[in-house]
Amino acid sequence: MRVRVAAAGDEQVIAAIACQAATVSRVLWEPGRAAKEIAAAQSLVLVAQTDVVIGFLAARRVAEDEWELDMIAVDASLWRGGVGSSLLREFFARVSRPCKIYLEVAESNLVAQEFYKKSGAKPVFIRKDYYRTDESGSQEAACVLLFQLS
Repeated sequence: MRVRVAAAGDEQVIAAIACQAATVSRVLWEPGRAAKEIAAAQSLVLVAQTDVVIGFLAARRVAEDEWELDMIAVDASLWRGGVGSSLLREFFARVSRPCKIYLEVAESNLVAQEFYKKSGAKPVFIRKDYYRTDESGSQEAACVLLFQLS
């Protein structure tokens, strides 16, 4: 497996993996978002690839020393196989330091919370009613986590 910067042509597989991950992540990517993230100057989208793309990480620089980690998603058949950790390590290697990296995780997504905490993230606060969970407008809180890289 190798991790590289996403390129034009990766959008469809990124969108498919994001859709698959939405069942647990609560992050709903609208059509065309992958292409917008890949093209945006302030964004960094990484993909993990074997013969095909098997996962991605999307992040956005919001200040000189601050990033928002938008999503890490991996093909469900490869969950807990180290792909997410590889993407996160590569992301950390690419950002300038010192910096803060914030992310939100659905309160019910305990697996993701544990993954990020084991990777060094610290809980900061809870955002109430952050995620819309279905078409009826139901909402769920997000746990805001922070990585501080020095």
